[in-house]
Formats: sequence, structure tokens, C-alpha cells
Amino acid sequence: MRRSLALVAALVALAACSRGRAESRTAATASVQVAAIDIGRAVGLDKRVAEPARSFAPGDTIYASVATEGKTSLVSLTARWRHAGATFHEETQMIAPDGAAQSEFHVSKPGGWSAGSYEVEILVDGIPAGRRDFSVD
Repeated sequence: MRRSLALVAALVALAACSRGRAESRTAATASVQVAAIDIGRAVGLDKRVAEPARSFAPGDTIYASVATEGKTSLVSLTARWRHAGATFHEETQMIAPDGAAQSEFHVSKPGGWSAGSYEVEILVDGIPAGRRDFSVD
């Protein structure tokens, strides 16, 4: 009987810890919002796209500049790149913004991009926060 009670107590404690992590993750996500997503062929030292673009050549490197607002001790920011409905690259950065912040992601393909429609989706702690469509001509 004592073992059963101990097992139940351990399971309740584990569930509470898991819920606490999920709640803190939701709080971090809620405290950081994506303010803007720009895509282009280059970024400056400030991680901003100087000349936004929506159409790229097969040999271009494609940059996504993500502006966030909010404050948290740590949150994940992910860029998910897709073509023809399939994810071909995903990258996550851990950021600890204290107000407005800028992050940069980029992709390139040595053999060149296939013509067609593409998108980059930005996620904050795994939750979709915005996206930009672009094409390769």
C-alpha cells in the first residue's frame, strides 16, 4: 500500500513539474512577439535586411531578418524554410531579449534553388508567429 501511495505521489509531482515547465514556456512565448519579418539578399551588421525582396535568383543566399519585441530570460526562435509543402531547412536560435531585438537566419544552396514558391515560417518556442512567402525565378 505504501509503495502504491509513493508511486501516486511521484506521478503527481512529475505531472506538476511538467505542467510548470509548459506554463513557463507559454509565459515566455507570450512575452515575446514577432514584430516584423523581412527577407532579402543581404543583412547588415545590425541583422536587418536593407533591401527587402520577394523574388530571388537560383544562386542567391536568402536572408530572413526577424524583429522581436518583449522581454524574457530565454526563448527559442525558429526559422522553418519550406518549398512545395516540405520543410527543407530548420534552424533554432535561443534568444534572451530585453525589449526590441533583431535576429537573422539564412539559407543557400550550392547547386542553386529550383524555380517556384517558397516560404519561411518563424516560430517562438515552437508556436507559429509569422511567415513570409517568396519565389525563385
